[in-house]
Amino acid sequence: RLIEPVDMLPLLAKHASTYVADRAKSGKPFFLYLPLNSPHTPIVPSKEWKGRSGLGDYGDFVMETDWAVGEVLAALDKAAVAADTL
Repeated sequence: RLIEPVDMLPLLAKHASTYVADRAKSGKPFFLYLPLNSPHTPIVPSKEWKGRSGLGDYGDFVMETDWAVGEVLAALDKAAVAADTL
């Protein structure tokens, strides 16, 4: 299936969070490189985030980017590895 740009940020957040959970189970150090293109172009907030900021698509996309980073941080906390993370 072709992945549309609007689907990328939620997909990256999901995959990164799953990766953290899976790797943390091993008890070994791991590396996650998550270079988000957002909130740069293309400005494509997902349907869930469209209109939430009241500041247009860019504001919505910035909020969605903050959410995505928060999902990864929450995965680190849930896996109890946040204190050992750079």
